[in-house]
Amino acid sequence: MTAHHGTEAHETADHTVVVGCDGSWDSLRAVEVAAHEAAIRHTALVILVLPSAADLYSETLDEVIRRERISRERGEAVARGAVECARAAEPGLRVEVLVTMQDSTELTALAARAGLLVLGRHGRGGQTTFSFGSTSASLSHLFRVPVLVSGGNRTGANLLPHTKVVVGLSGSAEDFVLANAAMSEAWVRHCPLVAVRVVLGVPSRDEGQHQMIAAEANAWETLSVSTRTAGVHADIRVVRGDPVEILTSRAGPQDLLVLGNRGVGHVSGIVPGSLTLRVVDAVPCDVLLVPTGERTAARQAASESHLLASSADEPEPLIPA
Repeated sequence: MTAHHGTEAHETADHTVVVGCDGSWDSLRAVEVAAHEAAIRHTALVILVLPSAADLYSETLDEVIRRERISRERGEAVARGAVECARAAEPGLRVEVLVTMQDSTELTALAARAGLLVLGRHGRGGQTTFSFGSTSASLSHLFRVPVLVSGGNRTGANLLPHTKVVVGLSGSAEDFVLANAAMSEAWVRHCPLVAVRVVLGVPSRDEGQHQMIAAEANAWETLSVSTRTAGVHADIRVVRGDPVEILTSRAGPQDLLVLGNRGVGHVSGIVPGSLTLRVVDAVPCDVLLVPTGERTAARQAASESHLLASSADEPEPLIPA
């Protein structure tokens, strides 16, 4: 079932903001954040509700049909509550609702037009975002777009603009993708960008100083490649130590932290492997996970271009650094 609510906005196809909602407190807060994200991007918001397939299992057909009806009714009730949250956050926003199963053609079609997926930090039953077998992990794999994990602090009266965008860099080739994405986010939010270049290892004193200088130069080169620096105040911090501790201390509750994501359960470069969940759980702010694989690079570039184009008629946000 697909329902349409609200008024027409400056909608652009293939850049829709999608938010997953299961009725939990975190998912409803994510709806508020997603409504704001859709508003600043001048696009529509789609509220996605996925009834649990486990709730439908039964040995008899009649029981399957009965459970399917109950599951859909519950999903539609969750969707109505989510629409109210979205309308309260952004009254003039166009809102759509999709209640469907994970293997449906409707979900695949939605993934094809999405530009951003917004998820709560915890789902129904307290399940952590991207945990093994979670719905959020499956959606991230299907959509292959940037995923914004709501921090939970920017809700209701506290849904204030982000203070700054913080991006974690590692010195790898993927830094260019992350820098471009972070620059676009800073541009559309009218806030400064802080690039945190994390240096690992414990070299000798002379080697350490040379390494830090080289790392800073490399980070500035990465940022300067993008012409978007013309409207964004950018700064760089080069720090040696544990990536999780560094990023946790550098990103405040009102900030947006941008990290690379090679795939489900893996943040590229500075935070390898299973440390993804540590970062998402540890930082107090919203986290944007940006796909860095070759299969998603072109789509991400197109999404960033749309993000800047949607703000082309707005005043210059900041004085260049």
